[in-house]
Amino acid sequence: SHNCLAGTLMELGKREAARREFAAALEIKGSMAQRFPDVPEYQDRLATSHGNLASLFHQEGEREQAIDERKAELEVRKSLARRFPDVPDYQSKLAGNRLLLGSQLKELGKRDAARQEYATALEILESLAKRFPEIPEYQKNLASSYNSLGDLLGEMGDRASARKQYSATIDVIDDETKDTTLLVERARAYIGTEQWELASSDWKRVIQQEPKWTSTAFVSFRDAQQWAQAAEFGLLLRDQKPADSATWIRIASMVAATGNRTQYAEFCSQMRQQFADSTNSLEVEKVIKVSVLLPDVVDPETLPVGPLAKALDDGTAPAWFVPWAWGTRALLA
Repeated sequence: SHNCLAGTLMELGKREAARREFAAALEIKGSMAQRFPDVPEYQDRLATSHGNLASLFHQEGEREQAIDERKAELEVRKSLARRFPDVPDYQSKLAGNRLLLGSQLKELGKRDAARQEYATALEILESLAKRFPEIPEYQKNLASSYNSLGDLLGEMGDRASARKQYSATIDVIDDETKDTTLLVERARAYIGTEQWELASSDWKRVIQQEPKWTSTAFVSFRDAQQWAQAAEFGLLLRDQKPADSATWIRIASMVAATGNRTQYAEFCSQMRQQFADSTNSLEVEKVIKVSVLLPDVVDPETLPVGPLAKALDDGTAPAWFVPWAWGTRALLA
């Protein structure tokens, strides 16, 4: 089908060809929906085609066109949900449509409009979660949506209302859940309500099951300016990528920000050991920078200045790197 072909073309990076296929699919689906208005499957497929084009426009940076297609999808989904109120899938898709529209409006700075879309979606999701408590997806979507509205309200400066949304997330998730999606959402909500220890506990449970979330946990505490927890999860991330100097330097400022000079000294020592045999001037430069974040902790005589100096003196350092390298070298003068 045109939609399947368009999806393949998108994966191959051939977006203009994908756009043509999505447009062709939309034309066909629109014709079928018009000829057979009483067949809900055709209306559903028409809405999906609008949604596909909206996603393509959004990826292309054509945000106004993306919103136009998302609104066109919304009109079809509203009609379906109104005509078939007992079909939960149509209600769920309508909520998802509103959440996506809200997200795109938020990106354009239209926060009041985004807030309305989120709130309307939540009304639908609350109803679905109540009617179908046995369907996990509805619970997950509800928790995620409370957090999304909380994030938006926080950005709008309404911290009290944001906190209510985060608290609602916590309330709908079972205390003993082992589901990683729900644990992630609750950890986010605990961050939003400044319950740092509970957030840390949930993030650890998530990471135990799926280590890929370590970076997200680190960022969540870093952005909340909780340096001790950020450093803790940063070290876990460092241990996952010990040979990546960029990860070390990303974590170093959090370790330094805790003010724990003993931990910082140990971190610097471990980094020097990790890259002790490196002749890569870019890696060596990172080791030096990390080691001078706090004064009077690391002895400058122990730092691997040689490879950096050699790269500068013999002209082998990349041109873009030279100013950075001289700046780092000057720190030790």
